[in-house]
Amino acid sequence: RLYSQAVGRFRQGDWSVTDEALRQERALGLLANYLPAEDIDPISLTEQSTVFQEWLKAEHGGEVSRQVPVSSSFGNRRFRHSLDWLITTAPSTYALLMDVHQTARQFDLQRPLYLAELAAMSAAVEQLMKGKVVAAYLHLPGMGVVIPLQA
Repeated sequence: RLYSQAVGRFRQGDWSVTDEALRQERALGLLANYLPAEDIDPISLTEQSTVFQEWLKAEHGGEVSRQVPVSSSFGNRRFRHSLDWLITTAPSTYALLMDVHQTARQFDLQRPLYLAELAAMSAAVEQLMKGKVVAAYLHLPGMGVVIPLQA
């Protein structure tokens, strides 16, 4: 779980960094903070992040926003959340990703809850942005897995 959080934080901050030495330094710092007793090569974080960025750009392109606050109402219920990734693929068209930092076993047990939360997040984004969410994913950074909402 801590490794997943380190990977997730690295990916969020790595989006616009191109200097490889700076990326390595940042990865090493995050690993030292999250997993001080572990000896994990920071290159693994930079390589995973590069693969993720290339997938996201190839799949959806567009402008990427991170940690976007979302607040909406459904009936008499209020919904507030911070969306991890919002990609504007075209005017009024969006893709979104919600990071999940769980072990595989824990995720399998809670998968329906995460998918329901992602569905609510998609509806809230459509309501707030007056647009269409064309894709929504659960993103498990520690495992390098992206699961579409329809899963």
